[in-house]
Amino acid sequence: MAEQGDENAKEALARLEEESPFKLPVKVMITAAIVLLVGLLFSAYTRAKKIKALAGEIDFIKVQVGTFMMGCTAGQGDDSDDSEKPAHRVTLDPRLLSGQV
Repeated sequence: MAEQGDENAKEALARLEEESPFKLPVKVMITAAIVLLVGLLFSAYTRAKKIKALAGEIDFIKVQVGTFMMGCTAGQGDDSDDSEKPAHRVTLDPRLLSGQV
């Protein structure tokens, strides 16, 4: 019975290689796909580990929620950068956390 299964698998592999639009054997393509998948998973794991390590180094604090005016007004004259103008309304979400500097 096992011999029949082996023969069926060999026939299926041979058909795949005949019908494949690629010139590489199916075994090589499967191996390459597995190597690529392992590489992607390792990369994602490494990035997640770095983010977790970084998050452990930052002290997070809760920020007061609500709406306030942010930026400089015309009355402050040359005491501010252009990037701080115009003053505008900002609303902080209740779920906001900020890194303490």
